[in-house]
Amino acid sequence: MWVQVTALSLILSYLLISITLIEALLISFDIGNFSMNSEYGKNRDLILASLPSNVSTKGGFLTTSIGQNSNKVYTLAICRGDSSPYACYECIYRSIHNLVTSCPNQKEALSYARSLCHVHYSDRSFYGTLELEPVRQALIMTTSRRT
Repeated sequence: MWVQVTALSLILSYLLISITLIEALLISFDIGNFSMNSEYGKNRDLILASLPSNVSTKGGFLTTSIGQNSNKVYTLAICRGDSSPYACYECIYRSIHNLVTSCPNQKEALSYARSLCHVHYSDRSFYGTLELEPVRQALIMTTSRRT
């Protein structure tokens, strides 16, 4: 019995440490790319640049879109309910920076930042859609916290 409890304790400790070391989960969907100077690229950059201040001043939740037809970009950003406006702003800002750096020209990407915030953008409307698993091929990356 003691050996089983000790082994279980070690496994749980390892999992807890692993979870706390992950700073962000980034997913770049391999559904299509865009050129940086395209209308879609300009719309994506414009809407992402406005998210940190808009989300933090609107209670930590925002869905918005910009553009028309194939150049339309949909975004969703949310912060944990107990986040201060400053913490929300910082988390959204860092998440966007990580997305743009890691997924520079993908038409859809999302970031989960240690359960503090979530940012998702796409060329399709995903509002009110239940997605239990990605239906499209995705490239998943994690960034570890530097100690």
